[in-house]
Order: sequence, then structure tokens, then C-alpha cells
Amino acid sequence: MRDFDKLHNIASLAKSELMANGADKALVKAACSVKNELNVECGVFTLMRTVEDDSLSLSAIADGRKGKIAINNFDEKAISAAAADTMAVAQASEPDSAWVFAENPGEEKVFCEGVFVSDNEKMFERTKELLDLITKEHPLLTVNMVTSHNFTRSVMLGSDGLLYKNEVGYYDFDINFVGKEGEDTSSFCGTNFSVANLDTPFIEMSNVRQSLIECEEQIHTKALPESFCGTMLLTPECLTEFAYYLIENYCSDQSVMENSSPWLTKLGEKLADEKLQLSLCPRSDFAVGAAKYDAEGYLAENFDVIKDGVFENFCISDYVARKKGMKRAGNKSFNFYIKPGETALSDIISGIEKGVLVGRFSGGAPSSNGDFSGVAKNSFLIENGKKTKALREVMINGNLSKIFANIANISKETYNDGSVSVPWASFDGITISGK
Repeated sequence: MRDFDKLHNIASLAKSELMANGADKALVKAACSVKNELNVECGVFTLMRTVEDDSLSLSAIADGRKGKIAINNFDEKAISAAAADTMAVAQASEPDSAWVFAENPGEEKVFCEGVFVSDNEKMFERTKELLDLITKEHPLLTVNMVTSHNFTRSVMLGSDGLLYKNEVGYYDFDINFVGKEGEDTSSFCGTNFSVANLDTPFIEMSNVRQSLIECEEQIHTKALPESFCGTMLLTPECLTEFAYYLIENYCSDQSVMENSSPWLTKLGEKLADEKLQLSLCPRSDFAVGAAKYDAEGYLAENFDVIKDGVFENFCISDYVARKKGMKRAGNKSFNFYIKPGETALSDIISGIEKGVLVGRFSGGAPSSNGDFSGVAKNSFLIENGKKTKALREVMINGNLSKIFANIANISKETYNDGSVSVPWASFDGITISGK
């Protein structure tokens, strides 16, 4: 695998080719990666493989025109051709002064994180350990797993001397399963996480244990015979999905460029419940392998989207920020941090008279005004303070801005999958419909 010096030489060659072809500014990233992957299909080990990959991204600006090309070949002729193609793309583009690369911060930046060499034996042991446990304790489930170690080394080089070096290694685990007993089958279930090491058994990571239990509980589901206005309790995975919708609808590049965001002129206003703090935090302990900088070379910084209910920042790129005369977001990741509350999850449930626990939402993106309607998957009825029967084909309807402005409760427990740190949250006044 290529070391930093070799990657630097490749990036330097690509940068030189871009400048020789007429670029005013150039930004190049050369990277090599190794993935060791272990697969389980239907409870049986089926594959162990190692995949190596090279990638080279070339970006250039000439006379206000931007071009970008990516290749997976480090051959000198291929690099020369890619540089010419990048400039051809730029020349065919419309000039736009909003295209800018990050400036050289003045010193070389080096980032090193995680474990760089895969422990394949330990990876197999942890995967088998979980598979054996599921076979013994959850015999009604059919399981697929992918366990992998990912290592990437990269160099980003700018024409003004910008130089970033990055090495990151971590383990990914993805599991999906379905339960079956007789003629009854559960809905699709699963979870995933990323970790820096394999010190902890997989059953104790993220929400693996609870997901297995709930999948078995969902084999035999009941229809909801009525419609009512009640409480929606979102699992952290589902709350993360709704937080993503909130950002896409109200704070994103598209909603700002198209002037479709209802929040476009409301920066600094209280638009959400004061219990809500929603932040994007790639530079946090919970974020494993998160990006340290973006494609334009801007270093990632944590920032608040909403703090104490107040709308603090849009989640927009440097390009959109310049087009609109606004502030660029500190990062473009989706490493969500939602501040936990002070109430135990069990107490939140015991305080719900009637509602649903929603593990997954299936309904497509909300409309531009925030209205959403879809099926509550992996859901359970909550009655008189207790989680009762597993439900099927339950519809939920509401509005994003309204539910986040009226949060009933946020749990003190959080879910951490190596990408996000998010609690459970409940919302009143949701229309819940059975079939």
C-alpha cells in the first residue's frame, strides 16, 4: 500500500498537470484504501475477502469555471488524461465567481485515527460469537451480517500549498434479520455500527440486543382497528431520520437555493422546542472515521443547527453560501448529536396514555412545507403506560416543524452507532391511523 510520500507525489503530478493545462487554482486528493470483509448469509459464513482501491480526485478553477474528474488509476498517462478532461469540463461550464477552494491554513495538517491493520481473527471471533448467541437465544431469526475493517490513507494538495494528510482505520458491522414462525413473518429489521476496536462483544454494541428481541416480538403483529390522535415515540434511529428530513426541508443547499425553506429568513428565531439541541459533530468522540475536511478543502468544525430551540445555522456548502451571501456550514456531515434529556425511557413510556413506538418510517421525503405521511414500521402500540402488541400497517401523519416545536419528552439514554449520538423522543398530537 502506498505511503504518504508516494501519494503526495501522485497528487503533485496531478496538480502540476492541471496548472499546465491552464488552471488558475487546483485541488487534488489521492487516496488508497484496503477493506477486509467477512460475510454471513442466512446464518452461514460465505465470504472473506480483501479489496484494495485507489482513487484520485482532480478539481480545477479557470476563469471562474470549475471542472472536476475522479479516476481510480495512478498511471502517469491516466493522470495526464484526467487533468485534460478536468479542464475540458471547466471550459464547458458557465463562469461562476462562487466557485472557490479553501485557502491554505498556513501549515500542514495531519490526521491519524483508529486501528490501521485489520485483526481478521478477532473480527471472525466477534462475528461468530454473535452468530452463536443468536442461534441459541433467537432461533426464529434468519440473519445476514457483514463485518469489515476499513483503512484509508489520503493526501489533499492545493495549488496554494494546502496540504492535508489523513489516515483512518475502523471496523464496520451491519446486521439484518427477519423472524418467522409458522405462516407469520416479521418486518425487515436490522442495525449497524462503526467502532475503533473490537474490545466489546457485538451484542453489547449499539442497539443490537434490543433489535433482536423486538424482531421476534414483531413476528405476530396486530392491525390497529381505529384512528386516534396520540403520542409518537421515536427510536433514536427513527429520530435521526426525522432530523435528516428537518435539515433537508429547512436548512439544506437545495431548500436555500430554491428559496423553498420556510426558515429562510428566520435565523436566530426560536423555531423548535427549547428542549431541542441538534448539532452536526464530526469532530466528536462518538464519530468514528468521520471526515476531517470536505471536498473543497474546508476543515470540519462542529456546529449547532438548533440550540435551546433557537435556529442557529443553515447546513449549506461554501458554494451556496457565496451565492446567497450567507454563512457556510462548519461541515457537511450527518454526524448528528441530539442533546439527551433528563427522563428515563421507561418513565417516558409509562407517561404515555395512548400512542405508538416507531422504529422505522416508510413514506418518502416530507413535502416542502414539512407535512409527512407514511407507514410506521417496526412499531408497537403503547397503552396506559405500557408497550403492548406489535402493529402492522399503521399510518402516521404530522408536520416536521410542528412536531419539533412541541416535543413532549427526550430520554436521558442515548444511542451511539459510531456515526450519531441520539436519544429517544416523544411527540404529542400525532394522527395515528389503522387499517
